[in-house]
Amino acid sequence: YSASESGVLLLPFTVVIFIFSLTSAFFVKIIGPKKIIICSFAVVTIGLLFFAYAGLSMYFHGLIIGMFLCGLAIGSVNPLLASIALSSLPEENIGEASGLLNTIAYFAELAAITIGNIIFFTVGRNILSPILNVSSKATSDSFDRLLIGYKSHISSFMHIISPDTKGYAFDLIQ
Repeated sequence: YSASESGVLLLPFTVVIFIFSLTSAFFVKIIGPKKIIICSFAVVTIGLLFFAYAGLSMYFHGLIIGMFLCGLAIGSVNPLLASIALSSLPEENIGEASGLLNTIAYFAELAAITIGNIIFFTVGRNILSPILNVSSKATSDSFDRLLIGYKSHISSFMHIISPDTKGYAFDLIQ
């Protein structure tokens, strides 16, 4: 998808986070913070399962449902966790704690993205290299573009794959 199309596809996720972060205080009063946190982790797990197991036939619906569920869970629990963490401190330390909490959150996000990419590309290369037999036929940059999912690279790799592994390799690439 183009950048604009990707942004539109991610819009439901952002909107749901926004709406549920505004309404989470209301639900905390009714249900209590502990139950909301437990339910949010369960709902985000279900949302991630939709991402993982939607399959090609239900890709778009699985993506939208997964984004809605993950957005609901994140929007419900995110303001609550910060509130719980800061409410246990004396008032004169709240500013420092808020800064520390945000720093840790941004660092964890950066570390997760970095480590996730390293794992994704390492596993992708190790699994696909023998199947695609690309050790001498492709550069590292070209193979990375294949893993990212560039259509032009997928079609060029499909031409150099042996016919007996073509279906399996195509499923793995997708």
